[in-house]
This record gives sequence, structure tokens and C-alpha cells, in this order.
Amino acid sequence: MELRPLGRDGAPDRSLKPLLQRTLPAEPAGVTLLSLAAVQAPTVWESSYVCSEAGAAAPAKDADPLSFVESASPPALSLLVPTGSAEDLRVQAAVRELRRSCGSSVARASLARNFGLEDLLRGDWPEQLPVRCP
Repeated sequence: MELRPLGRDGAPDRSLKPLLQRTLPAEPAGVTLLSLAAVQAPTVWESSYVCSEAGAAAPAKDADPLSFVESASPPALSLLVPTGSAEDLRVQAAVRELRRSCGSSVARASLARNFGLEDLLRGDWPEQLPVRCP
């Protein structure tokens, strides 16, 4: 993942050094919360997967729910802004609550409900998800 200033064209400004670059280790299903300094200007959060190297052991396609992800898959982009809006208050409260679970786990159903992810976090996900706070 990396954080970059937002360019005038609405894309990450690649002419500037990233504000942060970090590679997280592969982990089983769970939630990872990162502590970051508050952004001072619109910032693009870009994340992508580092897929297995050629010849490395990989899980069977049908055993890995993310088997559709490839190194060539486009990165996920999110815009971080210095000030939130009224719509963000519910999510901010849910993140604060989730942070209390660092080092333990949360119920999938509760996580899905609190973040509006019921259509995504279904029965093929574990009932309990670890909360990692590196």
C-alpha cells in the first residue's frame, strides 16, 4: 500500500515521493487497522496484492476466495481527505469500536452490519475475524 498526494488531474501524483509505503504480510481472513497521521491535504491510498512468485506454492484456485486477483489486477484507490462529513460519523464510530478489539476478534455479522458490508461478508467468511493492529 502507499499514500500519495492527489495530483491536479485527480490521480496520485507520481512525481512526488510517496508519503508512506508499506507491504503487509499475507494473512488469513481478518481485519487490519493501521494508525496513520492525519492527512493535511487530499491524499490517495493505493493498495494492491503481491501475488505469488513464479514457482512458489499457491493455494488451489477453488480453495482461495481471492484467486481472481492477479499481479496485473488494477490497484484499489481510495481518497483520504483532511476533514470528514456528517455521513462519516457512523463509520468513524465503528472504527473506534473496532479498535477496542485489537489483538482479539470480532463477529463477522457485527462487522458486516457496522460497516454496511452484509452483501459482501457472507457465510463463506469465518464467523470470527481477527483484528490486527500492527
